[in-house]
Amino acid sequence: MVESEYRLALILSLFFVIALFLLSYQHFKVRGGRAFAIMTILISILSITSIAELLANNLTDKLFWRNIQQIPLYFVPITLFYIMSAFLKRDPKKTIRLVTLFSVFASVYVLLILTDPVHQLMRHDVYLVETGELMRVGVDATELNRLFSSGLTLLTFYLALTMLFKSIQARRSTKVQHWLIFTAIVLPLIHGIGTIFMDAFDNTPYAVSFSGGALALFYGLFRYRLMEIWPAASHLLYEHLNDGILVTDGNGEIIQVNQRMKRYLTPFITDMKQASSGDEIMRYFSRDHTLNRMLDAGERASEQIESDDHHHLTVEKLPIIERNDKLGYLWIVKDITDQFLKEEFLWKKATEDSLTGLYNRQFFFEQVEEKIASAELDQYCLLLLDIDFFKKVNDQYGHFTGDRVLEGFAELMRTTAGSEGFAGRIGGEEFAVFIPDAAASSGGRIGDHIMKEMREKPFEDEKGRIFYCTVSIGGVVTNSISNIDQLYQMCDRNLYESKNNGRDRMTLEFKEAKKVVDKKA
Repeated sequence: MVESEYRLALILSLFFVIALFLLSYQHFKVRGGRAFAIMTILISILSITSIAELLANNLTDKLFWRNIQQIPLYFVPITLFYIMSAFLKRDPKKTIRLVTLFSVFASVYVLLILTDPVHQLMRHDVYLVETGELMRVGVDATELNRLFSSGLTLLTFYLALTMLFKSIQARRSTKVQHWLIFTAIVLPLIHGIGTIFMDAFDNTPYAVSFSGGALALFYGLFRYRLMEIWPAASHLLYEHLNDGILVTDGNGEIIQVNQRMKRYLTPFITDMKQASSGDEIMRYFSRDHTLNRMLDAGERASEQIESDDHHHLTVEKLPIIERNDKLGYLWIVKDITDQFLKEEFLWKKATEDSLTGLYNRQFFFEQVEEKIASAELDQYCLLLLDIDFFKKVNDQYGHFTGDRVLEGFAELMRTTAGSEGFAGRIGGEEFAVFIPDAAASSGGRIGDHIMKEMREKPFEDEKGRIFYCTVSIGGVVTNSISNIDQLYQMCDRNLYESKNNGRDRMTLEFKEAKKVVDKKA
Protein backbone atom coordinates (compact mmCIF):
# COMPACT_ATOMS: atom_id res chain seq x y z
CA MET A 1 0.00 0.00 0.00
CA VAL A 2 1.50 3.32 -1.08
CA GLU A 3 1.79 6.33 1.19
CA SER A 4 -1.34 8.17 -0.01
CA GLU A 5 -3.49 5.06 0.20
CA TYR A 6 -2.18 4.23 3.67
CA ARG A 7 -2.97 7.70 5.00
CA LEU A 8 -6.36 7.81 3.28
CA ALA A 9 -7.30 4.45 4.80
CA LEU A 10 -6.42 5.74 8.27
CA ILE A 11 -8.36 8.98 7.81
CA LEU A 12 -11.44 7.22 6.44
CA SER A 13 -11.24 4.69 9.24
CA LEU A 14 -11.14 7.49 11.80
CA PHE A 15 -14.22 9.28 10.46
CA PHE A 16 -16.03 6.00 9.91
CA VAL A 17 -15.55 4.87 13.50
CA ILE A 18 -16.57 8.27 14.86
CA ALA A 19 -19.78 7.98 12.83
CA LEU A 20 -20.44 4.54 14.30
CA PHE A 21 -19.93 5.94 17.80
CA LEU A 22 -22.47 8.70 17.18
CA LEU A 23 -24.98 6.26 15.66
CA SER A 24 -24.62 3.86 18.58
CA TYR A 25 -25.32 6.54 21.18
CA GLN A 26 -29.08 5.88 21.18
CA HIS A 27 -28.49 2.16 21.74
CA PHE A 28 -26.24 2.35 24.83
CA LYS A 29 -28.74 0.31 26.88
CA VAL A 30 -28.55 -2.64 24.50
CA ARG A 31 -26.39 -5.45 25.87
CA GLY A 32 -22.77 -4.51 25.06
CA GLY A 33 -23.75 -1.02 23.84
CA ARG A 34 -21.45 0.94 26.15
CA ALA A 35 -18.55 -1.44 25.52
CA PHE A 36 -19.07 -0.89 21.78
CA ALA A 37 -18.77 2.87 22.34
CA ILE A 38 -15.49 2.35 24.25
CA MET A 39 -14.22 0.14 21.42
CA THR A 40 -14.93 2.83 18.81
CA ILE A 41 -13.01 5.34 20.94
CA LEU A 42 -10.06 2.96 21.10
CA ILE A 43 -10.13 2.43 17.33
CA SER A 44 -10.23 6.20 16.85
CA ILE A 45 -7.14 6.53 19.05
CA LEU A 46 -5.45 3.84 16.95
CA SER A 47 -6.21 5.74 13.74
CA ILE A 48 -5.04 9.09 15.14
CA THR A 49 -1.80 7.71 16.57
CA SER A 50 -1.10 5.83 13.32
CA ILE A 51 -1.45 9.07 11.39
CA ALA A 52 0.73 10.88 13.96
CA GLU A 53 3.39 8.17 13.62
CA LEU A 54 3.55 8.75 9.86
CA LEU A 55 3.77 12.53 10.20
CA ALA A 56 6.38 12.60 13.00
CA ASN A 57 9.84 13.86 11.90
CA ASN A 58 12.16 11.55 13.84
CA LEU A 59 12.35 8.03 15.23
CA THR A 60 11.83 9.14 18.84
CA ASP A 61 8.54 10.89 18.06
CA LYS A 62 7.40 8.08 15.78
CA LEU A 63 8.21 5.55 18.48
CA PHE A 64 6.19 7.54 21.02
CA TRP A 65 3.08 7.33 18.84
CA ARG A 66 3.79 3.68 18.10
CA ASN A 67 3.84 2.98 21.83
CA ILE A 68 0.49 4.73 22.33
CA GLN A 69 -0.98 2.49 19.62
CA GLN A 70 -0.44 -0.51 21.87
CA ILE A 71 -3.21 0.67 24.17
CA PRO A 72 -6.07 0.17 21.66
CA LEU A 73 -4.37 -2.85 20.08
CA TYR A 74 -4.49 -4.71 23.40
CA PHE A 75 -7.74 -3.34 24.82
CA VAL A 76 -9.99 -3.73 21.75
CA PRO A 77 -10.00 -7.55 22.08
CA ILE A 78 -10.95 -7.13 25.74
CA THR A 79 -13.93 -4.96 24.81
CA LEU A 80 -14.85 -7.59 22.21
CA PHE A 81 -14.80 -10.21 24.95
CA TYR A 82 -17.13 -8.10 27.09
CA ILE A 83 -19.51 -7.44 24.17
CA MET A 84 -19.64 -11.13 23.26
CA SER A 85 -20.29 -12.16 26.88
CA ALA A 86 -23.06 -9.57 27.24
CA PHE A 87 -24.64 -10.64 23.95
CA LEU A 88 -24.61 -14.29 25.04
CA LYS A 89 -26.10 -13.27 28.42
CA ARG A 90 -23.30 -14.68 30.50
CA ASP A 91 -22.96 -14.01 34.23
CA PRO A 92 -22.19 -10.24 34.48
CA LYS A 93 -20.12 -10.57 37.66
CA LYS A 94 -17.96 -13.32 36.21
CA THR A 95 -17.55 -11.33 33.00
CA ILE A 96 -16.40 -8.24 34.91
CA ARG A 97 -13.85 -10.32 36.83
CA LEU A 98 -12.40 -11.75 33.61
CA VAL A 99 -12.35 -8.32 31.93
CA THR A 100 -10.47 -6.96 34.95
CA LEU A 101 -7.96 -9.81 34.75
CA PHE A 102 -7.38 -9.28 31.01
CA SER A 103 -7.09 -5.53 31.57
CA VAL A 104 -4.36 -6.05 34.17
CA PHE A 105 -2.51 -8.26 31.68
CA ALA A 106 -2.81 -5.59 28.94
CA SER A 107 -1.87 -2.79 31.36
CA VAL A 108 1.34 -4.59 32.35
CA TYR A 109 2.28 -4.91 28.69
CA VAL A 110 1.58 -1.22 27.96
CA LEU A 111 3.46 -0.18 31.09
CA LEU A 112 6.50 -2.21 30.04
CA ILE A 113 6.41 -0.71 26.57
CA LEU A 114 6.17 2.86 27.87
CA THR A 115 8.82 2.48 30.58
CA ASP A 116 11.46 0.66 28.53
CA PRO A 117 13.19 3.58 26.75
CA VAL A 118 15.96 1.46 25.24
CA HIS A 119 13.54 -1.37 24.41
CA GLN A 120 15.88 -4.12 25.49
CA LEU A 121 13.20 -5.91 27.53
CA MET A 122 10.36 -5.79 25.02
CA ARG A 123 12.16 -5.08 21.72
CA HIS A 124 15.54 -6.14 20.39
CA ASP A 125 15.57 -3.34 17.89
CA VAL A 126 13.44 -0.57 16.40
CA TYR A 127 13.92 0.95 12.96
CA LEU A 128 12.17 2.91 10.26
CA VAL A 129 10.17 1.29 7.45
CA GLU A 130 9.34 3.17 4.26
CA THR A 131 5.70 3.84 3.44
CA GLY A 132 5.97 5.85 0.24
CA GLU A 133 7.78 9.06 1.09
CA LEU A 134 6.94 8.74 4.79
CA MET A 135 8.37 6.39 7.37
CA ARG A 136 6.84 4.28 10.12
CA VAL A 137 8.40 2.21 12.89
CA GLY A 138 9.50 -1.39 12.44
CA VAL A 139 10.10 -3.64 15.47
CA ASP A 140 12.04 -6.81 16.33
CA ALA A 141 10.15 -8.15 19.34
CA THR A 142 11.69 -9.99 22.28
CA GLU A 143 10.41 -13.33 23.59
CA LEU A 144 8.59 -11.52 26.40
CA ASN A 145 6.85 -9.32 23.87
CA ARG A 146 5.84 -12.40 21.88
CA LEU A 147 4.48 -13.94 25.08
CA PHE A 148 2.14 -10.99 25.57
CA SER A 149 1.19 -11.07 21.88
CA SER A 150 0.44 -14.79 22.17
CA GLY A 151 -1.90 -14.10 25.06
CA LEU A 152 -3.71 -11.51 22.99
CA THR A 153 -3.93 -13.93 20.05
CA LEU A 154 -5.24 -16.73 22.25
CA LEU A 155 -7.96 -14.47 23.62
CA THR A 156 -9.02 -13.50 20.10
CA PHE A 157 -9.00 -17.15 19.00
CA TYR A 158 -11.18 -18.02 21.98
CA LEU A 159 -13.66 -15.29 21.06
CA ALA A 160 -13.76 -16.42 17.43
CA LEU A 161 -14.24 -20.11 18.25
CA THR A 162 -16.93 -19.36 20.84
CA MET A 163 -18.92 -17.20 18.45
CA LEU A 164 -18.45 -19.74 15.65
CA PHE A 165 -19.93 -22.46 17.85
CA LYS A 166 -22.80 -20.22 19.00
CA SER A 167 -23.50 -19.07 15.43
CA ILE A 168 -23.85 -22.66 14.24
CA GLN A 169 -26.24 -23.42 17.10
CA ALA A 170 -28.24 -20.18 16.85
CA ARG A 171 -31.86 -20.39 15.81
CA ARG A 172 -32.84 -19.03 12.46
CA SER A 173 -34.23 -15.71 13.69
CA THR A 174 -30.90 -14.72 15.34
CA LYS A 175 -28.39 -16.61 13.18
CA VAL A 176 -27.44 -13.61 11.02
CA GLN A 177 -26.91 -11.54 14.17
CA HIS A 178 -24.54 -14.19 15.57
CA TRP A 179 -22.56 -14.40 12.32
CA LEU A 180 -22.16 -10.62 12.17
CA ILE A 181 -20.61 -10.59 15.64
CA PHE A 182 -18.39 -13.53 14.68
CA THR A 183 -17.22 -11.50 11.64
CA ALA A 184 -16.41 -8.53 13.88
CA ILE A 185 -14.14 -10.76 15.97
CA VAL A 186 -12.47 -12.66 13.16
CA LEU A 187 -11.51 -9.70 10.92
CA PRO A 188 -8.69 -8.39 13.20
CA LEU A 189 -7.60 -12.01 13.74
CA ILE A 190 -7.28 -12.56 10.00
CA HIS A 191 -5.29 -9.33 9.74
CA GLY A 192 -2.93 -10.39 12.52
CA ILE A 193 -2.30 -13.80 10.96
CA GLY A 194 -2.00 -12.27 7.51
CA THR A 195 0.82 -9.95 8.56
CA ILE A 196 2.95 -13.03 9.26
CA PHE A 197 2.61 -14.50 5.77
CA MET A 198 1.69 -11.65 3.37
CA ASP A 199 3.23 -8.20 2.87
CA ALA A 200 -0.13 -6.83 1.77
CA PHE A 201 -1.53 -7.32 5.27
CA ASP A 202 1.60 -5.87 6.87
CA ASN A 203 1.14 -2.72 4.78
CA THR A 204 -2.52 -2.37 5.78
CA PRO A 205 -3.30 -0.43 8.99
CA TYR A 206 -4.83 -2.39 11.87
CA ALA A 207 -7.35 0.42 12.22
CA VAL A 208 -8.89 -0.64 8.90
CA SER A 209 -9.61 -4.23 9.98
CA PHE A 210 -10.82 -2.98 13.36
CA SER A 211 -13.15 -0.53 11.59
CA GLY A 212 -14.56 -3.32 9.44
CA GLY A 213 -15.12 -5.37 12.56
CA ALA A 214 -16.81 -2.40 14.23
CA LEU A 215 -19.22 -2.10 11.29
CA ALA A 216 -20.17 -5.78 11.50
CA LEU A 217 -20.53 -5.45 15.27
CA PHE A 218 -22.67 -2.34 14.90
CA TYR A 219 -25.11 -4.12 12.63
CA GLY A 220 -25.04 -7.26 14.73
CA LEU A 221 -25.78 -5.47 18.01
CA PHE A 222 -28.08 -2.67 16.93
CA ARG A 223 -29.11 -2.24 13.34
CA TYR A 224 -29.75 -5.87 12.36
CA ARG A 225 -32.78 -6.14 14.59
CA LEU A 226 -34.17 -2.85 13.35
CA MET A 227 -33.49 -3.73 9.71
CA GLU A 228 -34.97 -7.24 9.91
CA ILE A 229 -37.75 -7.03 12.50
CA TRP A 230 -38.96 -3.47 12.13
CA PRO A 231 -39.94 -3.68 8.43
CA ALA A 232 -41.88 -6.87 9.13
CA ALA A 233 -43.92 -4.98 11.73
CA SER A 234 -44.31 -1.74 9.79
CA HIS A 235 -47.49 -2.72 7.95
CA LEU A 236 -49.15 -3.23 11.34
CA LEU A 237 -47.69 -0.07 12.84
CA TYR A 238 -49.01 2.21 10.10
CA GLU A 239 -52.53 1.05 10.95
CA HIS A 240 -52.10 2.10 14.58
CA LEU A 241 -50.14 5.33 14.49
CA ASN A 242 -52.40 6.89 17.12
CA ASP A 243 -51.94 3.94 19.46
CA GLY A 244 -49.23 2.82 21.85
CA ILE A 245 -46.64 0.70 20.01
CA LEU A 246 -43.98 -1.61 21.45
CA VAL A 247 -41.85 -4.10 19.48
CA THR A 248 -39.77 -6.88 21.02
CA ASP A 249 -37.43 -9.45 19.53
CA GLY A 250 -37.75 -13.19 20.07
CA ASN A 251 -35.86 -12.95 23.37
CA GLY A 252 -38.28 -10.42 24.88
CA GLU A 253 -35.92 -7.46 24.49
CA ILE A 254 -37.49 -4.13 23.54
CA ILE A 255 -36.62 -3.03 20.00
CA GLN A 256 -38.77 0.10 19.91
CA VAL A 257 -41.34 1.76 22.15
CA ASN A 258 -43.17 5.00 21.40
CA GLN A 259 -44.11 7.75 23.84
CA ARG A 260 -47.82 7.04 23.56
CA MET A 261 -47.25 3.49 24.83
CA LYS A 262 -45.33 4.84 27.81
CA ARG A 263 -48.07 7.37 28.57
CA TYR A 264 -50.86 4.79 28.30
CA LEU A 265 -49.20 2.22 30.56
CA THR A 266 -47.83 4.60 33.21
CA PRO A 267 -51.07 4.37 35.31
CA PHE A 268 -50.54 0.60 35.40
CA ILE A 269 -46.70 0.46 35.52
CA THR A 270 -45.25 3.48 37.32
CA ASP A 271 -41.78 3.41 35.72
CA MET A 272 -42.97 2.57 32.19
CA LYS A 273 -41.89 6.03 31.04
CA GLN A 274 -38.26 4.88 31.52
CA ALA A 275 -38.59 1.96 29.07
CA SER A 276 -36.28 2.13 26.07
CA SER A 277 -34.55 0.03 23.45
CA GLY A 278 -32.47 -2.72 25.02
CA ASP A 279 -34.65 -3.24 28.12
CA GLU A 280 -36.29 -6.58 28.86
CA ILE A 281 -40.09 -6.34 28.52
CA MET A 282 -40.47 -8.68 31.51
CA ARG A 283 -38.94 -5.96 33.70
CA TYR A 284 -42.09 -3.87 33.18
CA PHE A 285 -44.98 -6.14 32.17
CA SER A 286 -44.41 -8.62 35.02
CA ARG A 287 -45.66 -5.94 37.44
CA ASP A 288 -49.21 -6.05 36.08
CA HIS A 289 -51.19 -9.29 36.41
CA THR A 290 -52.99 -9.02 33.06
CA LEU A 291 -49.90 -8.00 31.07
CA ASN A 292 -47.85 -10.73 32.73
CA ARG A 293 -50.50 -13.27 31.73
CA MET A 294 -50.33 -12.04 28.15
CA LEU A 295 -46.54 -12.54 28.15
CA ASP A 296 -47.11 -16.22 28.88
CA ALA A 297 -49.99 -16.53 26.41
CA GLY A 298 -49.72 -18.14 23.00
CA GLU A 299 -48.87 -16.49 19.72
CA ARG A 300 -51.70 -13.97 19.94
CA ALA A 301 -53.53 -12.38 22.86
CA SER A 302 -55.93 -9.52 23.56
CA GLU A 303 -57.12 -8.09 26.88
CA GLN A 304 -58.85 -5.06 28.41
CA ILE A 305 -57.33 -3.46 31.49
CA GLU A 306 -58.61 -0.77 33.88
CA SER A 307 -56.57 1.37 36.26
CA ASP A 308 -57.61 2.54 39.72
CA ASP A 309 -58.72 5.88 38.25
CA HIS A 310 -60.97 4.04 35.72
CA HIS A 311 -58.58 4.40 32.81
CA HIS A 312 -59.59 1.76 30.24
CA LEU A 313 -57.23 0.27 27.63
CA THR A 314 -57.23 -2.61 25.17
CA VAL A 315 -53.89 -4.43 24.83
CA GLU A 316 -53.15 -6.64 21.82
CA LYS A 317 -50.14 -8.89 21.31
CA LEU A 318 -49.32 -9.88 17.72
CA PRO A 319 -46.51 -12.18 16.50
CA ILE A 320 -44.15 -10.70 13.89
CA ILE A 321 -43.63 -13.41 11.29
CA GLU A 322 -41.36 -13.28 8.24
CA ARG A 323 -40.99 -16.30 5.93
CA ASN A 324 -42.61 -18.59 8.53
CA ASP A 325 -40.07 -17.48 11.12
CA LYS A 326 -41.23 -15.65 14.25
CA LEU A 327 -38.98 -12.63 14.73
CA GLY A 328 -40.66 -11.09 17.76
CA TYR A 329 -43.90 -9.48 18.94
CA LEU A 330 -45.82 -6.28 18.28
CA TRP A 331 -47.79 -4.86 21.23
CA ILE A 332 -50.59 -2.38 20.47
CA VAL A 333 -52.41 -0.41 23.17
CA LYS A 334 -55.58 1.60 22.51
CA ASP A 335 -57.10 4.06 24.96
CA ILE A 336 -60.84 3.26 25.03
CA THR A 337 -61.70 5.26 28.15
CA ASP A 338 -63.90 7.77 26.30
CA GLN A 339 -65.50 5.03 24.24
CA PHE A 340 -66.09 2.90 27.34
CA LEU A 341 -67.66 5.76 29.29
CA LYS A 342 -69.80 6.75 26.32
CA GLU A 343 -71.02 3.18 25.83
CA GLU A 344 -71.63 2.82 29.56
CA PHE A 345 -73.60 6.08 29.59
CA LEU A 346 -75.63 5.09 26.53
CA TRP A 347 -76.26 1.64 27.98
CA LYS A 348 -77.52 3.08 31.25
CA LYS A 349 -79.62 5.63 29.40
CA ALA A 350 -81.15 2.91 27.23
CA THR A 351 -81.76 0.40 30.02
CA GLU A 352 -82.07 2.18 33.36
CA ASP A 353 -84.59 4.50 34.89
CA SER A 354 -82.78 7.79 35.50
CA LEU A 355 -84.25 8.36 38.98
CA THR A 356 -84.22 4.93 40.62
CA GLY A 357 -81.46 3.07 38.70
CA LEU A 358 -83.84 0.12 38.11
CA TYR A 359 -84.50 -1.26 34.63
CA ASN A 360 -86.76 1.04 32.62
CA ARG A 361 -90.08 -0.25 31.25
CA GLN A 362 -88.84 -1.27 27.80
CA PHE A 363 -85.68 -3.05 28.94
CA PHE A 364 -87.48 -4.74 31.84
CA PHE A 365 -90.01 -6.38 29.55
CA GLU A 366 -87.31 -7.25 27.02
CA GLN A 367 -85.51 -9.12 29.79
CA VAL A 368 -88.72 -10.86 30.85
CA GLU A 369 -89.38 -12.02 27.27
CA GLU A 370 -85.77 -13.23 26.92
CA LYS A 371 -85.98 -15.22 30.16
CA ILE A 372 -89.28 -16.82 29.24
CA ALA A 373 -88.14 -17.68 25.70
CA SER A 374 -84.64 -18.99 26.51
CA ALA A 375 -85.16 -20.96 29.71
CA GLU A 376 -87.20 -24.05 30.47
CA LEU A 377 -88.65 -22.95 33.78
CA ASP A 378 -91.05 -24.91 35.98
CA GLN A 379 -92.83 -21.65 36.69
CA TYR A 380 -92.14 -17.98 36.86
CA CYS A 381 -93.71 -15.01 38.57
CA LEU A 382 -94.43 -11.42 37.60
CA LEU A 383 -95.44 -8.90 40.25
CA LEU A 384 -96.78 -5.40 39.60
CA LEU A 385 -96.46 -2.99 42.52
CA ASP A 386 -98.04 0.43 43.05
CA ILE A 387 -97.34 2.85 45.91
CA ASP A 388 -100.68 3.62 47.54
CA PHE A 389 -101.93 7.21 47.36
CA PHE A 390 -98.66 8.44 45.92
CA LYS A 391 -100.34 11.54 44.48
CA LYS A 392 -101.19 12.63 48.03
CA VAL A 393 -97.52 12.27 48.98
CA ASN A 394 -96.54 14.71 46.21
CA ASP A 395 -99.36 17.10 47.08
CA GLN A 396 -98.74 17.07 50.84
CA TYR A 397 -94.94 16.75 51.06
CA GLY A 398 -93.72 18.01 47.66
CA HIS A 399 -92.28 16.39 44.56
CA PHE A 400 -88.74 16.37 45.96
CA THR A 401 -89.90 14.19 48.84
CA GLY A 402 -91.91 12.11 46.39
CA ASP A 403 -88.76 11.36 44.45
CA ARG A 404 -87.05 10.27 47.67
CA VAL A 405 -89.94 7.87 48.31
CA LEU A 406 -89.55 6.40 44.83
CA GLU A 407 -85.79 6.00 45.35
CA GLY A 408 -86.29 4.37 48.76
CA PHE A 409 -88.90 1.98 47.41
CA ALA A 410 -86.64 1.08 44.44
CA GLU A 411 -83.79 0.24 46.82
CA LEU A 412 -86.14 -1.93 48.86
CA MET A 413 -87.19 -3.82 45.74
CA ARG A 414 -83.60 -4.21 44.60
CA THR A 415 -82.45 -5.76 47.88
CA THR A 416 -85.56 -7.91 48.27
CA ALA A 417 -85.48 -9.40 44.78
CA GLY A 418 -81.72 -9.98 45.25
CA SER A 419 -80.36 -12.90 43.27
CA GLU A 420 -83.82 -14.46 42.77
CA GLY A 421 -85.07 -11.93 40.26
CA PHE A 422 -84.85 -8.39 38.94
CA ALA A 423 -86.94 -5.22 39.28
CA GLY A 424 -87.96 -2.35 37.05
CA ARG A 425 -89.87 0.90 37.11
CA ILE A 426 -92.84 0.67 34.75
CA GLY A 427 -93.85 4.31 35.09
CA GLY A 428 -94.72 6.88 37.74
CA GLU A 429 -95.22 5.03 41.05
CA GLU A 430 -95.72 1.64 39.34
CA PHE A 431 -92.95 -0.98 39.60
CA ALA A 432 -92.49 -4.62 38.69
CA VAL A 433 -90.50 -7.66 39.85
CA PHE A 434 -89.86 -10.77 37.74
CA ILE A 435 -88.77 -14.03 39.36
CA PRO A 436 -87.49 -16.40 36.63
CA ASP A 437 -87.54 -19.59 38.68
CA ALA A 438 -90.39 -19.14 41.15
CA ALA A 439 -91.35 -21.93 43.52
CA ALA A 440 -94.96 -22.08 44.55
CA SER A 441 -94.35 -19.75 47.49
CA SER A 442 -91.62 -17.48 46.04
CA GLY A 443 -93.89 -14.82 44.62
CA GLY A 444 -95.95 -14.62 47.78
CA ARG A 445 -92.90 -14.55 50.04
CA ILE A 446 -91.22 -11.72 48.11
CA GLY A 447 -94.46 -9.77 47.85
CA ASP A 448 -95.17 -10.17 51.58
CA HIS A 449 -91.67 -9.01 52.44
CA ILE A 450 -91.92 -5.90 50.24
CA MET A 451 -95.29 -4.92 51.77
CA LYS A 452 -94.01 -5.46 55.30
CA GLU A 453 -90.78 -3.53 54.79
CA MET A 454 -92.57 -0.67 52.99
CA ARG A 455 -95.16 -0.41 55.75
CA GLU A 456 -92.44 -0.07 58.39
CA LYS A 457 -90.08 2.18 56.42
CA PRO A 458 -90.14 5.81 57.63
CA PHE A 459 -89.81 8.70 55.17
CA GLU A 460 -89.00 12.29 56.04
CA ASP A 461 -89.87 15.45 54.14
CA GLU A 462 -87.83 18.65 53.92
CA LYS A 463 -89.47 19.98 57.09
CA GLY A 464 -88.54 16.92 59.11
CA ARG A 465 -92.03 15.40 59.14
CA ILE A 466 -92.10 11.59 59.29
CA PHE A 467 -94.65 9.59 57.32
CA TYR A 468 -95.17 6.04 56.04
CA CYS A 469 -96.38 4.53 52.80
CA THR A 470 -97.95 1.24 51.75
CA VAL A 471 -97.92 -0.71 48.51
CA SER A 472 -100.46 -2.78 46.58
CA ILE A 473 -99.40 -5.80 44.52
CA GLY A 474 -100.88 -7.87 41.74
CA GLY A 475 -99.11 -10.92 40.36
CA VAL A 476 -99.24 -14.14 38.42
CA VAL A 477 -97.34 -17.40 38.94
CA THR A 478 -97.38 -19.54 35.78
CA ASN A 479 -95.37 -21.54 33.27
CA SER A 480 -97.74 -21.42 30.33
CA ILE A 481 -98.12 -17.74 29.46
CA SER A 482 -95.39 -16.69 27.04
CA ASN A 483 -97.15 -13.58 25.74
CA ILE A 484 -95.80 -10.69 27.77
CA ASP A 485 -98.82 -8.46 27.06
CA GLN A 486 -101.22 -11.12 28.31
CA LEU A 487 -99.09 -11.72 31.40
CA TYR A 488 -98.97 -8.00 32.15
CA GLN A 489 -102.75 -7.60 31.72
CA MET A 490 -103.39 -10.41 34.19
CA CYS A 491 -101.03 -8.83 36.74
CA ASP A 492 -102.63 -5.42 36.18
CA ARG A 493 -106.08 -6.89 36.77
CA ASN A 494 -104.91 -8.47 40.02
CA LEU A 495 -103.29 -5.19 41.07
CA TYR A 496 -106.65 -3.46 40.53
CA GLU A 497 -108.27 -6.08 42.74
CA SER A 498 -105.77 -5.33 45.52
CA LYS A 499 -106.52 -1.61 45.32
CA ASN A 500 -110.28 -2.20 45.11
CA ASN A 501 -110.16 -4.42 48.20
CA GLY A 502 -108.52 -1.83 50.43
CA ARG A 503 -104.91 -1.48 49.24
CA ASP A 504 -101.80 -2.54 51.20
CA ARG A 505 -102.38 -6.09 50.05
CA MET A 506 -101.37 -8.58 47.35
CA THR A 507 -103.51 -10.49 44.89
CA LEU A 508 -101.50 -13.40 43.48
CA GLU A 509 -102.95 -15.71 40.83
CA PHE A 510 -101.73 -19.26 40.24
CA LYS A 511 -102.89 -19.89 36.71
CA GLU A 512 -102.44 -23.68 36.72
CA ALA A 513 -104.52 -24.10 39.89
CA LYS A 514 -107.04 -21.57 38.65
CA LYS A 515 -107.36 -20.02 42.05
CA VAL A 516 -107.04 -16.50 43.29
CA VAL A 517 -105.56 -15.66 46.67
CA ASP A 518 -106.36 -12.29 48.24
CA LYS A 519 -104.20 -11.76 51.27
CA LYS A 520 -103.18 -8.97 53.58
CA ALA A 521 -99.69 -9.42 54.97
